[in-house]
This record gives sequence, structure tokens and C-alpha cells, in this order.
Amino acid sequence: MNVVAVGGNAVSAFLSWRLQATNACDVTLVWKTGFEHVSQYGISFKYASPRRRLLAPVTVTVAFN
Repeated sequence: MNVVAVGGNAVSAFLSWRLQATNACDVTLVWKTGFEHVSQYGISFKYASPRRRLLAPVTVTVAFN
């Protein structure tokens, strides 16, 4: 099962990360701003604990207008 999470905001990124954490599917992000950075490094989430969590999607594609 493949899933595409469309959106370039914090909510889309968070939901994509949680969906990928289930290991039930591959997540592809469609990202507009900072595409190169997200594609190379993923998205980092910081919680109340000092640990950082990383969303490293299987694929990141650039969004076109």
C-alpha cells in the first residue's frame, strides 16, 4: 500500500510521520518550500523530552503551482 501525504505544513508532516511509523505503508511527501532540504535531511520533530524524532519519507517530490 502506498500513501501520498500532500501538504507542506507542520500538520501534514506530523500526520505523515505518524502514518509511516505504523510500517503499514510508504509515505511520499509533496513539498514546496525547502524541498531540497526536506528531501536530503527529512523533517525533525522536537518533543517535551530532549529527544528529536525524524521523519525520513521514502520519497519527497516537489510541488508545482
